[in-house]
Amino acid sequence: MIYNPCKVIAEIGCNHKGDIKIAKELISLAKTCGADVAKFQKRNSKELLPDYQYNTPHPNPINSYGETYGAHREFLEFSKEQHKDLLDYCNSINI
Repeated sequence: MIYNPCKVIAEIGCNHKGDIKIAKELISLAKTCGADVAKFQKRNSKELLPDYQYNTPHPNPINSYGETYGAHREFLEFSKEQHKDLLDYCNSINI
C-alpha cells in the first residue's frame, strides 16, 4: 500500500479585507501553521449577483466596505495582477 500524505489547505477567502498586506500576512501565518496551500477565491460580482442583490445595501452595514452589497464584494476582490503577486509570494515561501 502506498501512503500519500494529505494536503492542508488554508482558506484565506476574503479575510484579507481587501488589503494585499493582510493577505500576505495570512499566507505567512498559514505556512507557519503547517499549511501546504493558501486558497483564495476570485469572482466576478457583476456576473454572480442579480442586479437587485448587487444594488441592495449590505445586510449588515457595520461589516460593509461599500454602499451596496455589490460595491462591498467589488472592494474585496483582488485584480489578476494582485493574484499574480500573491502567487509569486506563495512560491517564494514554498506554500
